[in-house]
Amino acid sequence: AVRQGWVLHTEDRLRCLARAFHPPVHYFFFVSLFLLGGHPLPASPEQQTARQVLEQLYHSIGNYQVKMPAVEVVGSEELVAAYMPGKRVIFLEKKAFDVCRSFGRDSLSALAFLLGHELAHCFQEVGWATNFLAYGEVRQGSEAKERSADIQGAFGAALAGFQTRNIISPLIDRLYTAYALKGRIIQGYPPMADRQATAAEVAEMVHQLWQVYTAGNYLSALGHYSLAASSYEYILDFYLGKEIFNNLGVLYAKKAMTFSGKNIDPYLYPFELDTESRLATPRSDDLNPVEWLTRRQLLATARNYLDRAMQLDPQYINAYVNLLCVQSMEQQYGAVITSYESGKVERFLRKAKASGKEWADAKIAVGAAYALSGEDTPAHAASAQGLWQELKPYPNIQVRQLAAYNESVLLGKPTPAPLPMVCGLSSGSASNPAGPSPFSFLNEPGIALGDSREAELFWKKEDQSTTYVARWQGQPFLFQRVLSRKYAAPGNIRAGDTALALTNQAGEGAYQSIPAGRGYFLHFPACRLIFLVDPEGRIEEWAKYFN
Repeated sequence: AVRQGWVLHTEDRLRCLARAFHPPVHYFFFVSLFLLGGHPLPASPEQQTARQVLEQLYHSIGNYQVKMPAVEVVGSEELVAAYMPGKRVIFLEKKAFDVCRSFGRDSLSALAFLLGHELAHCFQEVGWATNFLAYGEVRQGSEAKERSADIQGAFGAALAGFQTRNIISPLIDRLYTAYALKGRIIQGYPPMADRQATAAEVAEMVHQLWQVYTAGNYLSALGHYSLAASSYEYILDFYLGKEIFNNLGVLYAKKAMTFSGKNIDPYLYPFELDTESRLATPRSDDLNPVEWLTRRQLLATARNYLDRAMQLDPQYINAYVNLLCVQSMEQQYGAVITSYESGKVERFLRKAKASGKEWADAKIAVGAAYALSGEDTPAHAASAQGLWQELKPYPNIQVRQLAAYNESVLLGKPTPAPLPMVCGLSSGSASNPAGPSPFSFLNEPGIALGDSREAELFWKKEDQSTTYVARWQGQPFLFQRVLSRKYAAPGNIRAGDTALALTNQAGEGAYQSIPAGRGYFLHFPACRLIFLVDPEGRIEEWAKYFN
């Protein structure tokens, strides 16, 4: 190789690096990061931006078992990005950062894909230094991990709010152009055609995961617990995030409540944000032996998923409160009460910086444990009543309703009737999305969400909407998402409008508020409508369901 100072000509550098892809692996990093000008650059806006994007990705995944790696923007021009496990650092080349910046409004999404890919390698705990540009050429057998990192990185970035699906192929194209690899065959670097083919497969897989995840969110909010659980479990084959585990824990707890058609849980729990269906089910005092066994199995599964969520993030408040609920459902009242009276619950909530609503949810859950154990311990019943009375004037309507209902059950009084669910939205101003009728897709086959075809999901994307047909044991459920401002829901509500405008028009008794991954749902059962609200309080999209 011909040297000019410490800088090698591009093709000579690539040949040197190609030889370095074989053991010893660390030699490759010494060459690329030191001899070839890869020293970390001084603190810069690029460094700060990369750090902020990496933090957003890391906290969205929520796997705090693995320490977040450092990220350094470097001046070498050989790697695009790389993860060095020995130093726990992601190297991002300045040239790659500039390629991402060329995407304008999508620049952060491009950057999130690159960093998400290397962060996935960190979670994989690979034993060798990775190289985004060389992909699976680094060592034999690494291509599967690279493809997995592509999927995990892109899907994780999407969950963190970045738009990655349509960025992958253009990003590969621009990187190959910037690094002078386009149209060339150089040992140690996959041809661009091969990399683009893989990128297309990854983009399609990420799109499929996103559709399954989105459907799972809607199905969960609309009370289709088995279908929602199958959707999230499908995702676990590709992505392990705390939110997915927590959602599954809640869904299995709800299945334990509802599978038998009997209502044996006298008190309401904070994860029951849609209480209407359970309140409409007559109370029952007991299950038969087979039903008890099924309930125990479902609750054990719920606990396992919630434990997994807590293992990833030991300060995950939602999972912690949900575990308190599941313990009471498992009749482990003493464990919940001991945690509360010893101050363990309070210490956890303070350390995790719980919000007022999260404190209220914990008190509802602890109150249920006191009440359920209070038949033989009057002091426990008094403690339950005290906790719930404290919450009756709480500003959140659902907290107030849960507290008032539970106190009435405890005292043997008639339970307060839930507010009547009226639509409250005028249908005269609604407009239907263009395209085929959603019912035309009712019999279309979908992908199997599991080893059997017990759960299936079909979707069809039109210009301004997406129709879903979810089947459980052959029974279909049909709904249509609308993302465009062009079409109005009843009440002349459109994507981009404020949630406050919607709730003010409808009135307090017309809707239920249900947490979502980023924001929350407003469900209007009497209208057969559900709205997704973003963290800023604006309607991101809405959907109508038909059966």
